[in-house]
Amino acid sequence: MVADSAQAVRLTPSGTVIQVGAELKCSARGNPTPGLTFSPATAQQRDGHDGSEAWKTMVVPSEWQDQNHTVTCTAVNEVGNKRHEVTTNATFQVIPAAAKARGN
Repeated sequence: MVADSAQAVRLTPSGTVIQVGAELKCSARGNPTPGLTFSPATAQQRDGHDGSEAWKTMVVPSEWQDQNHTVTCTAVNEVGNKRHEVTTNATFQVIPAAAKARGN
């Protein structure tokens, strides 16, 4: 397999409103498989990979309720002696778990 820098970083779900308890997922491809980090970090995270695609999920904590939060996902790998880093971010309005998002 040919070495390939971290690329195609995705943060889902799309949209601007998210509920407390929802799961955010970051994924990226690369060879070697990139490592992923969320910022800010939360207690409820898990990660894994499938071939050259890595993923990491986090649960939106209740402390974020009724606030706007920007979440950043960074993918990092090394090809040869060069470190490759790709970042994406999204800002969400966090609503209570029982509320229904309008238009999303």
